[in-house]
Amino acid sequence: MKKTGYVLLGLISIMALFSLQGCNNHDNEVDAGNYFTYDGNTYDLATNGFIEYKTGLDDGVYKHELIIFSPGIRVVVDSQKVTGKGEAFFLYLNCSENNKIDVGDYQFNAKGADLFEVPEGGLYFNLDYDEDDDNSSKINFTKGTVHVDEKDGTYEMEWTFEKSDGKTITGRFKGSFEEIDN
Repeated sequence: MKKTGYVLLGLISIMALFSLQGCNNHDNEVDAGNYFTYDGNTYDLATNGFIEYKTGLDDGVYKHELIIFSPGIRVVVDSQKVTGKGEAFFLYLNCSENNKIDVGDYQFNAKGADLFEVPEGGLYFNLDYDEDDDNSSKINFTKGTVHVDEKDGTYEMEWTFEKSDGKTITGRFKGSFEEIDN
């Protein structure tokens, strides 16, 4: 009986340990479906992104800046402090409202000033907000599309973009955006 009690106590301890590990709360949690691929490599993206609502362009078009970091980068919105290392995916989307992302298909156009256009987008690699030296690199998109869906504040985005050398960038994001003021 004593041996059975020890075995049972050991199993309960192991189960408690695993259940506690499942409750960890991270600033930038990863969803297996949040990623971008480039040049044969896949990079994880967090489940939360950031948006800066921009002022209007002509005729009711608003150019919003979106950025989604990899999980190694932390953002404290209240203090505008960014720490950590990793990558970032960014887009500007031309939308019809000054505080909302329109659902639909967006087409890249570097001179874009119309609704459902992406006038700018790209990737940052090797960002290191903990060091003073900037060894990061940036690539810009030259063409492509992104599809945006939204339900109850959760956005789903899928994209295919290209750079000038023809290399493609694909990916997806499902999560929410927190407003920042730059």
